[in-house]
Amino acid sequence: MNPRRHHRSSGEPGREGSPPPDEVTAIFDGMLQHARELLAVRSPLDAELIVSEILGSWWAKRVPDGDVEEIIGEALVDYAGAAGTPAALALLIGIAYMGTPRQAAKAERAALELMGKGVARPGWADRVGMVAPEDCFVSRDVYGDQDSIVCTYTYGGAERHALVILVDRNKAGAVPRAGDPFARAARTGRPPMPGMVRDAWVSSKVDRLLDHCRREGRDNPLMQFETLDSRDARALLQSALDLTDDTDDPPVNENFGSYHAFVRARVDILPPGGRLPQAPVYGRDRRATIAARFLASDEAEDLSDRSAASRCVDRIIEYGCTHDFGRPLRVSPVKCEMFLLDWLPRKVLLSPSEQEAVPHVLA
Repeated sequence: MNPRRHHRSSGEPGREGSPPPDEVTAIFDGMLQHARELLAVRSPLDAELIVSEILGSWWAKRVPDGDVEEIIGEALVDYAGAAGTPAALALLIGIAYMGTPRQAAKAERAALELMGKGVARPGWADRVGMVAPEDCFVSRDVYGDQDSIVCTYTYGGAERHALVILVDRNKAGAVPRAGDPFARAARTGRPPMPGMVRDAWVSSKVDRLLDHCRREGRDNPLMQFETLDSRDARALLQSALDLTDDTDDPPVNENFGSYHAFVRARVDILPPGGRLPQAPVYGRDRRATIAARFLASDEAEDLSDRSAASRCVDRIIEYGCTHDFGRPLRVSPVKCEMFLLDWLPRKVLLSPSEQEAVPHVLA
């Protein structure tokens, strides 16, 4: 189980109602100082990005025997409610839209209480979260290494903006062998993930961004750009975000945490009902057929040690079927690098003859 998702024990010092220690109080004071920026902005988009940055301060962090979103996030809500300042109210309004369900419920109650006491609301408060999706697009390379999902949104036709989310297809979840009841996907009942979210950013220059993507898809033979059904975009992005969240120390851009809450909120308002890409499952016979066809091909004619080459082919097929979302025949420079420099040294002890054969088989 991911340590960020553990349930807190009843003896945890950060439980509801318990005052935070001095060092946590200092951190919360810094967050409330950061929240003063919310009083200076007029755009709900700017406000949501600031709140997302604050919520991202602890994203992917670990805490002993607990869920960081409860121990830190919910404690911040309590602290802001007790502070009772206009900046604290602005932060609570943002968390009510962008926080976890528990954070959002607590933040809404605290915000209503402060407003009832006459604390002034920011000007953007009535429009925060009042955003609607427009269109979705995907820019992908022909190797199948990554997809850049572009989703556009507006606040009632105003403040149009684009959210760009990078999905690394090389970081797909493992695909079990056919009939393997002990595989992770079989145990959890969740399908294999088609990729992992590794980066995201926002642009207000939507037309310029889309023109650039269309031009690149037209002029660059290694790139493709096309419309993506918004329902399918939601299914793909929710799955890829789940894989990122469930991975310890995920390999994301250093600024991704600042966008995480914003990305979750934007993906959640895309229409449901999309289809998640399904990984083909290769059984033993199907894998053996792929290996036999390669070894009988002209490309394999000059391989000197056929026995060692056959074992190397099996390793390459295993990697593609299990760790490349059921794509044993896909070839890309990044995939070859990950296979040779990461997976193979960690998982397989090659004999000298196999070490000699691997580069020739891949070539």
